[in-house]
Amino acid sequence: MPLSPRHLLFTEIGQDLPDRMTFSSDQTKQFQGFIAKRALRWIFARDQLEFINNLRPRYIDHELFKRESEQWSKWHEQQIEAESSK
Repeated sequence: MPLSPRHLLFTEIGQDLPDRMTFSSDQTKQFQGFIAKRALRWIFARDQLEFINNLRPRYIDHELFKRESEQWSKWHEQQIEAESSK
């Protein structure tokens, strides 16, 4: 995952580290666009990037937030119940 033109987050279990490489600004922007287009929920960034805002506008849904918060508040009890019924 390109973090910047000089920093790439990469890992592969059981393999040697790849040789160091540097992406151009255009390549980095292109990879960031791929990641943003395929992001399921959140996009984390050090700075706000206007082209990302154009690809994936911010979406605010208060009802969805409330439902998800309620689900998370019940998670622990649901897991205890599921494990005790085995």
